[in-house]
Amino acid sequence: MKRLVRRLAGNRRGASAVEFAILGPVYFLLAVSTLEFGLQITVSALLESAARDASRFGVTGAALPEWLASDPNPPANREEAIRRIVLDRGAGMLTPTRLTITMTNFRDLSGLVNNQGGTAGAGGAGELVVYTMTYVQPYFTPVLPFITGQYQMTHTARSVVKNEPFPGS
Repeated sequence: MKRLVRRLAGNRRGASAVEFAILGPVYFLLAVSTLEFGLQITVSALLESAARDASRFGVTGAALPEWLASDPNPPANREEAIRRIVLDRGAGMLTPTRLTITMTNFRDLSGLVNNQGGTAGAGGAGELVVYTMTYVQPYFTPVLPFITGQYQMTHTARSVVKNEPFPGS
């Protein structure tokens, strides 16, 4: 019996397969989690950038950007234009049905601070506007739902701006 144990202990055949069976799932989980994390960070960065660009357009109350004005179906109002700008800046990664945009305008800073007296919409000249963009991104892989118990991640970007004294409002 001692001799058999000594002989098997010195045999290295199959050791790589056993090591891979133990460590392979860990490496696979790490790789998949890295991809998922990268996707979620990308969506978050796109939403932040889109919120900045859309609020910049909303602040000016100016004419539509050339690419949007030349569209065969141009937006009917500033709110719709802001939504289209967000989706355009999303680089094709933002799905319209998962995007929610709320715009609340306030006449003065005290209303904004106390969150009172706000009305829906992009506001008029000189008003303060809070743009809140929420995007629900399902997980790309089944690994994180298994770990977290959730099937999606909610990204939120918020921008507070003061409209310029643009004409026509």
